[in-house]
Amino acid sequence: VAGIIRQWLEAYSVTLDQLLGIGIGSVGPLDRQLGMILEPAAFPAPGWKHVPIVQLLKEKLGVPVTLENGANTAVLAEYIAAGRRPDNMLYCINAAGLRCGVMNNGRLMLNQTGDINSFGHMIIDAGGRLCDCGNRGCLNRYISIPAIIDEASRRLNAGASSLLLRDWHGDPVKISLDSIIQAYLAVDSLAREILLESAAYFGIGIANMVNLVHPQHVILGGRLVYDAPGYYEKAVEMAQKYIYHNLKAKVSIGQGLLQANAAVIGAAMMVFHSFF
Repeated sequence: VAGIIRQWLEAYSVTLDQLLGIGIGSVGPLDRQLGMILEPAAFPAPGWKHVPIVQLLKEKLGVPVTLENGANTAVLAEYIAAGRRPDNMLYCINAAGLRCGVMNNGRLMLNQTGDINSFGHMIIDAGGRLCDCGNRGCLNRYISIPAIIDEASRRLNAGASSLLLRDWHGDPVKISLDSIIQAYLAVDSLAREILLESAAYFGIGIANMVNLVHPQHVILGGRLVYDAPGYYEKAVEMAQKYIYHNLKAKVSIGQGLLQANAAVIGAAMMVFHSFF
């Protein structure tokens, strides 16, 4: 990581003396006091358990380093980018799992563990699909990318007809989100059924969170929101259906201005804010 940062500095002709600091938007759980990434449930590379990332980067680069959950850095960035913004905002990104960040009265709401993944483990179907956390019916098992791929594989194995059969050949590893989105865009009935079902559950989960934290504005993010037309609309439809009636007129739902760049921009903002 330090080597990549040095490459970026060189590419943009920036010296370490000119660098204000380094911001990290990471998956959780985190130990903020120790500056450590603990045991992330969904991380694309092995070996990232109990990593004192803040100390390591400080030692190698000699600049201040901040660490926060990526969903929190994302909601901070979207909050500031919105200009005339509401003080209470909920940011939800659906990817390997559901992660959420909350602005409450203009302040970032931090939980004690730095683990934002727990939002995806709200139970929406008691006795439903088995989750890797050991419970059944967790929201993640209906909306996350791994859950969508698992469901596509299960239905193909049960004999469903789909364009995905070209890639499958009995091997679920060959199914990817790319192939599912491509089939969805080609109006494949199986892909559309699976993704729109996921969107419906996503919307139900959003409604549950709105009913709990009472935001004025909700931002939905993730590749499915941006790349699968109709997914976002279905999620919003279901959220609006199940939001408590006294809140419906007081909350708006939209997509982020910064999209995939929100977490990175927010991490940089946290460095700046740490000086004030």
